Amino acid sequence: MDVRNCKQCGKVFNYIGSPLCPESVKKAEDKFDDVKAYIYDHPKCGMQEVAKEMEVSVAQIRKWLKEERLSFSED
Repeated sequence: MDVRNCKQCGKVFNYIGSPLCPESVKKAEDKFDDVKAYIYDHPKCGMQEVAKEMEVSVAQIRKWLKEERLSFSED
């Protein structure tokens, strides 16, 4: 069994392929859902606004865009 420290919170966990512990993965997914809902409710918002309002980094938003999990309105 491979035990590692979570890259997000530092907690020790059983490594199963993700550098994040299950709790940090859940928090990240919850944050993603919140960001997605915010973009849906504010279709003309920009990346900077979302980052500020949702307290998430621009880098994280770019990662989700690159993964094609998020998209912004063409307008």
